[in-house]
Amino acid sequence: PGWLSVEAARKVLQELKTKGEDRVVEVLVMAGEVQPKSRLRRHWYMRIMDICREALGCGFLPHTNVGPLSRSEMEGLASVNASMGLMLEQIAPRLQHKGEVHEKAPSKAPDLRIQQLEMAGQLRIPFTTGLLLGIGEGPADRIRTLEAIAESHARHGHIQEVILQPHSLGGQQRYRGDADWAIDLLPDLVETARDMLPADVKLQVPPNLVLVPGIRGREDILKACLDAGARDLGDISSLDEVNPDYAFPSVDSAEDPSPDVCAALETDAPEAHEKRTLKAILSSWGCSLEERLLVHPALRGWMRPAPKAVAAA
Repeated sequence: PGWLSVEAARKVLQELKTKGEDRVVEVLVMAGEVQPKSRLRRHWYMRIMDICREALGCGFLPHTNVGPLSRSEMEGLASVNASMGLMLEQIAPRLQHKGEVHEKAPSKAPDLRIQQLEMAGQLRIPFTTGLLLGIGEGPADRIRTLEAIAESHARHGHIQEVILQPHSLGGQQRYRGDADWAIDLLPDLVETARDMLPADVKLQVPPNLVLVPGIRGREDILKACLDAGARDLGDISSLDEVNPDYAFPSVDSAEDPSPDVCAALETDAPEAHEKRTLKAILSSWGCSLEERLLVHPALRGWMRPAPKAVAAA
């Protein structure tokens, strides 16, 4: 059905850099969803498993986000993944009503997505989730979604990061976003999330969806997010496969971006640099970039043997 073959995946993986400052550490594995009752579901699942095995064999740590899974599927994928993830998006059932953004998306059902968070916790899988902002939700929905994440983490301790992701219009999208949401609201939401979530859950703000080229004022929004408690910028690569119209900012030169980084706030901000790379922008605020593995230190003991061996290499 036009899926990426294992051979093609192997070729892509073998061409990635494994040494140097711009080496690749993590491989994000994504796939279009296949209905649970489809005859293709088993083939789809096995293809994802095989690609994750190839990634491990090449020395990379897979992180899979392929939509809702059965318990056995999630447990199987945990054996070949360092961590996994699924956006909760919004606890707002009305978004599946006629004319709403998730009208034809049964896998976006809030109960199903909450079930995935719970299952990942029960299976002791380091997990990433988050909110998609500006898809028709209201302020109360955002609070409800954060509450659901906090409650699941309180039970299982498995949530590593919560992504606060503004909906960003892509060139092939018809949905144009919600007029009740604006990027200026992001810092206040970061502050609210920081108050609601435990300190060991990091808040992630995607820099490529905030630092839009040519809009210098967006730098102030990113700084306000850091001041409000965001401490993670996620994975930075040459292409955001989820939002391909929004390039990642260069880290410290005009060359390719570096691997995973997180933002750590320091004191005594130096004068702003003329060269407005990501590192220069952060440095002007007294912030620095620190590389991290996709599994936080406290949860590395949860990794299954195969990914744990790669992480230790």
